[in-house]
Amino acid sequence: GCEACFIAPSPMLAAFSHGRQTCLVVDVGCSGTRVTPVVDGYVLENSQRRNGRGSDYLYNVVWKSILTQQDQNQERVVTTDNTNTDMNSPNKKMKMTTTATILPRYQLLQNKRNVIHNNTNDNNPYLTHWAMKDLMYEFLTSLYSSSSITSVLQPWTLKEEYTVPFLASSSFSSNNTPSAAAASDATTATEIDATPKEEATDKTSSEYYTLPDGTKVNLQTKFGRDFKRVPELFFTDELPFLPNNAPIHLESHPSISSSHCSIQNLVKASLTAVGDADLRKELCSNIVLVGGASNSLEQRLSYELARLFLTKTKVLGSKFHAERHHAAWIGASILTSLGSFQQLWLSKKEYEEYGAALAVQRFP
Repeated sequence: GCEACFIAPSPMLAAFSHGRQTCLVVDVGCSGTRVTPVVDGYVLENSQRRNGRGSDYLYNVVWKSILTQQDQNQERVVTTDNTNTDMNSPNKKMKMTTTATILPRYQLLQNKRNVIHNNTNDNNPYLTHWAMKDLMYEFLTSLYSSSSITSVLQPWTLKEEYTVPFLASSSFSSNNTPSAAAASDATTATEIDATPKEEATDKTSSEYYTLPDGTKVNLQTKFGRDFKRVPELFFTDELPFLPNNAPIHLESHPSISSSHCSIQNLVKASLTAVGDADLRKELCSNIVLVGGASNSLEQRLSYELARLFLTKTKVLGSKFHAERHHAAWIGASILTSLGSFQQLWLSKKEYEEYGAALAVQRFP
């Protein structure tokens, strides 16, 4: 069995990995984003805020956008001789619609092995969900790493007004609040990204990305260019594919537990919950960005926070993805290497003698 143990919260360990005892930890992970103030090595739980925008959310948006555009593109009208009144005649106009699907690799292998599926989407929804997450991750990382595609897709800029990805009718002004709907060209708003498998064979490879099942995603349309701007959804007040795209403010909707707030609004809400003004100023100058989905967000987050606070803010983050992803483990190794750490252990003998009450007192 376990002879001794010590349990520490991950925000505290992430702060230690950056050599800080007092900081504001912004953890952008898989299931969401969490903002936690750490003061003198202790977590202020009452000031902790979180939302549901993480890497899983981005993958679901990409998946949904491809299916949505594929649904629009798969409606076919076969126009022939309209004078023929025979419904069974092949020369009759008819509308053919199919349900858009994207198959992950394991289902393609099963189909090649002649495995019969009554419904490929419902046989194992959990396995399909995880396989599609890996597929969307591969799709996005391929876009970012390919120099030819990067030249086609335009990243966000700080000086231009920008629209929310996959929301063609919404534009944002300089204060990041929804402004009047931009009068965009109708053909631009309805451009199709997901092209049927049998089409687009004459296009260059830089204009399309081919998924494992043969679906070709057009990267030249507005929706195609939005794939490069998917991380922008971390900072927007509007979200695509929601029934109500009205901006959500934490102060007016406390019951939603910050589930739809952007990262900069989470930071603002967390700092507002800290009562000491001097402490808030110190936290603003020590914002630590960690998490597997936090790459290249320092400049963007610094820009948004500069517009929210009069106090100067400073966002810190490692240049290496592995250090961000394993920040808690790195902080734990630093903590355990201290000579005084042996006094923090809860031994098996102490637990058997005093019970869980001692663990509550000893663990932060």
